[in-house]
Amino acid sequence: MIYTESELINLHKCSIYKLDALTYLDEDLIVDVGISTNSMITTNRPQDFSYGVLSPKGLEYFGRSQDELNQSGAEFLMERLHPETAKNIIPALTSFYNIKDPNNVFTDIQVARRDIGEEYTPFLTSSKISKNGNFLTFNIPLKELGSFGNKIQRELEISKKFQQMLPQFHTLSKKEKEILNFIGQGLTNKEIGDRLLCSSNTARTHRMNIYRKLSISKLREAIDWAITFSLI
Repeated sequence: MIYTESELINLHKCSIYKLDALTYLDEDLIVDVGISTNSMITTNRPQDFSYGVLSPKGLEYFGRSQDELNQSGAEFLMERLHPETAKNIIPALTSFYNIKDPNNVFTDIQVARRDIGEEYTPFLTSSKISKNGNFLTFNIPLKELGSFGNKIQRELEISKKFQQMLPQFHTLSKKEKEILNFIGQGLTNKEIGDRLLCSSNTARTHRMNIYRKLSISKLREAIDWAITFSLI
């Protein structure tokens, strides 16, 4: 069966409710559920997000035993989360936990790595406050989600590119952003001058300043900037 994107996310959210119902009497049952479903399931302590119980797939991912993870503390997790995930997701999860709503689910994309120095992997992640008071989390690598995972991965790459380009984009004045819009549309210096009621030489000077501020030298690069920041 092929699911739509919304159906896939809803199924993911439903899974966390089922997990909570199955494991609330004994969190160690996460191991059994993880084995039977081949899923990456974790619990995290709300006070510092350190790991509690992990399913075998989670232990395999990190290459650690349960005892090692129990002793590792919060530093282990923070060293493996992508800085942007740590900066944005942890505060959001803290706020989510403080609401104390056991019937709600927090679903997002988290980016983590197996160990320091290794490549990061994006996960579709759903978390809820378990009946035991911990965070119960169900993780699926995006690469296991087929075309939907590929789409999310592309959006993440666009977002990362956007964040990297943002500081330089902010060096442009309001008029330069307007001119970048015209450049992205393929207008010549004369056509831009006609739009702004100025000479083509003035338009050319603006174009050169934009290219200098954005460290670009070709029209296609200017078009890329205009598209990235939704100017065209």
